[in-house]
Amino acid sequence: MEKYSIVSISIIFSRAVYSMYWVYLSPAYIYYMQEFSIPKSFLGYISWSFIVGSAVTQMPASYLASCRGPVKVYLLGLFLLSFSGIFSAFSFNFQMLLITRIIAGAGAGLFFSTAGYVLSYINQKRLGFWMGVYNAAFAVGAITAYAYGMLYTYTNWKVLVSLMSFFGVMVTLTDYFLLRSMNIKIEIDTKRPKITKNIKPLLVAVAISGFWGTYYAAETLLPSYFAIVNGSVKFGNEVTIMLLVFSFVGGFFNYFYDVSPSKRLFLFVTVFLGGIGFLMFSSKELFYLGLFLIGFFDEMAFSALYAISLQLSEEKYSAMALSVVNFINMVLGMWISIVFSYSMVYLAKYLWLLMFLITVIPSVPLLHKYFEPNKSK
Repeated sequence: MEKYSIVSISIIFSRAVYSMYWVYLSPAYIYYMQEFSIPKSFLGYISWSFIVGSAVTQMPASYLASCRGPVKVYLLGLFLLSFSGIFSAFSFNFQMLLITRIIAGAGAGLFFSTAGYVLSYINQKRLGFWMGVYNAAFAVGAITAYAYGMLYTYTNWKVLVSLMSFFGVMVTLTDYFLLRSMNIKIEIDTKRPKITKNIKPLLVAVAISGFWGTYYAAETLLPSYFAIVNGSVKFGNEVTIMLLVFSFVGGFFNYFYDVSPSKRLFLFVTVFLGGIGFLMFSSKELFYLGLFLIGFFDEMAFSALYAISLQLSEEKYSAMALSVVNFINMVLGMWISIVFSYSMVYLAKYLWLLMFLITVIPSVPLLHKYFEPNKSK
């Protein structure tokens, strides 16, 4: 096996590990609530704090990569992401927990674009294949984390969280020595990133930020929600695993975007159908159909978002456009986790209607032809 293939597989594995740290604490939220005696409505702050850290380092990551090299930056990100989990497990108060999750989020922000850049750089001839696997690895890692989280009920959850954190540190060290032994050299453009004055991609990001936030809130808070509603963290984990599986499957149907005559309407329809899924959560008969709609159309919507953002941008601005789109989604969407946790306590009757409205209303401007990419592009 050639060295680039070995390095590529290593990065894909690290990507799966990276995604585990997004959600592996979610099954433990209810235990933190009991230990720190915090209100149920505060649980959303744990999810929120992680995105705060990730948003802060999302844009600087490319600058640091140009100064120190993308390999060093992505390894630093993976180390922060995993090592901080040890302190998350043994936090002595709620404030310390939030700080450790901010640090973990900062690591996630450093990892994502730089690891993706290294992978794309060494696989120019099979770029589509490897980037597809890179995206799929996120769902695989998150599913694994929730499956692992089901063990928290049966043994000391703090020990299990710490073990997973140590595992990430070992993966980081393995990547470091592997890349060093293979003498992988990555060139990166050190020129200042170009900033586009075209606001269309940014407005599209705003339009879909509601869905970004409601999906992330559901992904991280459903275990706590079901623990509060029916006393079963296990059921919440199982439901979230199903959500992630549906999302994974949805990623294989992005072909429909390519053949759609109207890209903006395709994006709106995927967001709307995902929003309808939240409404179905209010019905026992339609619950699993709603779960399918949210997961399946989330992946389709965000693949479409990235595609339409590139089509609306000039080529020389495309890399920066994607970074800004991710940043906008995080900054606007992260607050919805707090809204979710407060609503599940104080507005439980209207929670799913509220998630539907937050998902769909920002996307209504997509109905205007202003957001349609040029067909010639």
